[in-house]
Amino acid sequence: MGFFSSLAAALSDPSKENMNRLKGAKGEAQAASGMFLFLPLEYKVINDILLPTPKGTAQIDHMIVSNYGIFVIESKNISGSIYGSADDKEWTVCRGKSKFQFFNPLWQNAGHIRALAGVTRLPEGLFHSLIFFWSDDCQFKTPMPENVLQMGLCDYITSKRRYLLSNSDVRMAIRTINATRLKTTKKNMDAHVASLKRRHAAPS
Repeated sequence: MGFFSSLAAALSDPSKENMNRLKGAKGEAQAASGMFLFLPLEYKVINDILLPTPKGTAQIDHMIVSNYGIFVIESKNISGSIYGSADDKEWTVCRGKSKFQFFNPLWQNAGHIRALAGVTRLPEGLFHSLIFFWSDDCQFKTPMPENVLQMGLCDYITSKRRYLLSNSDVRMAIRTINATRLKTTKKNMDAHVASLKRRHAAPS
């Protein structure tokens, strides 16, 4: 949920769930403000995208459109020791004596890429998946794929130099996303959260 829609939800209903959403959205907004400062201007950044999908909606934290492909970034503000692999359905976070699990962000982002590919009608091979943990208190305790990062996000993005999209493709992708995205209102975000709960509760 975007910061301002999360703030509105928390003000109208200061439940624990809404306050937690606000905390996470505030962190993501702070991260987005500085995350891409060192990218050249040729990289076009779009933040907080809510897209309709056949199964509900998909929320993409950040998307960067360039001639070198479309970078889809799932940002995580999680502190603690993190355990997981590309093949694990859930990853684990340990903080002292407590632990909790969260859905594999690589799998989560694969769903985001499918949604974006469907909307733009571009092949999934033109998209780059990136997971960025930006909390200073986060530590990876298991080997992670190269596209799961704690630092060097802009360096990773600019290291991809294979020309994949023409200038007209870049403009088309941006135009299509902006025309298709839903407003991140409280109503739409509540429906998105309910859709996620249904999908995650469904037997695999």
